[in-house]
Amino acid sequence: MDIKAKVETTLQQQMSEIQTLSEQLATYLRRLPLKECQLFQLPSFEKEDELEQPAHISVSSLTGKAAFESSLHSLTAYYAKDNTSEKEYSTRLVRRYPGFIQFDLDSCPNAIEQVINQLNITKQHFMHYLKSNTKDHQQQWDLIHYLFKRIMTHQLKRQILIADSPTTPDRLRFYWAKKVSSPKVTKKQALNQLEKLLHQASLSKESENKIQSIQLQINSLHTCNDKLIIRRPVRIKPMIKLSYKNAYGSEPCTHLRPKECSATTPVLVFSKNTLKVTPLDDYYKPEIEKISEYEADLISPQLYLYRSQAQ
Repeated sequence: MDIKAKVETTLQQQMSEIQTLSEQLATYLRRLPLKECQLFQLPSFEKEDELEQPAHISVSSLTGKAAFESSLHSLTAYYAKDNTSEKEYSTRLVRRYPGFIQFDLDSCPNAIEQVINQLNITKQHFMHYLKSNTKDHQQQWDLIHYLFKRIMTHQLKRQILIADSPTTPDRLRFYWAKKVSSPKVTKKQALNQLEKLLHQASLSKESENKIQSIQLQINSLHTCNDKLIIRRPVRIKPMIKLSYKNAYGSEPCTHLRPKECSATTPVLVFSKNTLKVTPLDDYYKPEIEKISEYEADLISPQLYLYRSQAQ
């Protein structure tokens, strides 16, 4: 067996284990006494939605057994819808499933915790093996989509969250967050990236204006002595804040500070107590983006490269 065939076989075996564990988990969870379930449904993303940030995202709420079945599906929803003659669904923009499933139990059963831990670990092993046997993101993309048609990689690697460590929360608050990735970058790194963009633009015969624009960015960077930073916007996403009754207790050792997590899949809560829940509302894009504050420091719009104000 050659190296490529071995890699493909291993990935298929690991994917089979992921599917088996996912089905086993769904079977276990269906047997438990359901106390409450709520799923905040978001629109399906289409191919053209990759190109821009949404101005508005509508949210609808699903509760009860219907929400429970949809929530279970979301924990193993690794594939995008098939394209139709009218719509092309993106496998890059993954579905998000903010919500929670509360079971009428004082704690998570050991068997279920073990399955979830094993499932999360197997997902991690899958992604590690994929990255270790490919040279870049594009090769990873090509290989996984060759083996598993319509797979959504980001959705596959999500970890299932049990909200009972070290204790169950008393309040759940759902909200929208839009953060900016701000890694530091050296002048040499930025110049190398711009040189590659210029080379690619020339090879693909881009417009003269675009080529000149990149060349001007290179010239500007050569004369720049400021520290550099990348302020790359990321897509708006739903978040969940887990709060605890004794978060502000008198004894420092008993303090449990709130936890904030991405609400990509429903969180599992094992508690007989009634939770206080702040639902997820519709999202509306602000009229003025925070990133505009740094517009005067912009060097390269392609790289989202700015002069750093922190000296």
